[in-house]
Amino acid sequence: MGLGQGRQFRRLVSLWAGSHDVGKTIPAFQALMPEAYAALKKDAGYAHAAGVDQQSFRHDAATQWAMTSLFEAWGHPVSPSVRRSAHHQIAQLPGAPRMRSPRSGSPAFEEP
Repeated sequence: MGLGQGRQFRRLVSLWAGSHDVGKTIPAFQALMPEAYAALKKDAGYAHAAGVDQQSFRHDAATQWAMTSLFEAWGHPVSPSVRRSAHHQIAQLPGAPRMRSPRSGSPAFEEP
């Protein structure tokens, strides 16, 4: 592997490692620690719609949707079929260590 390829590989691994916990920023996950969340809710930079911290939405599913949006913004091809959309399939990778991905028809799979 050449020096340029090594840098690209390091950037790719960093992207996947960093994206693994993106879904943990959602209010429903943060609310699992009530005392810490109470302080966080006071921060204007963490504003969100009322009640979303009470919704049941898995953080791995949130990561997938966030990554899907990011891949779309980066210009990855989009298909009307989620099952055929490479950007949806690739976005499942950060949550892969949990060995689960959202299934069509489940509440965690509905588009935000």
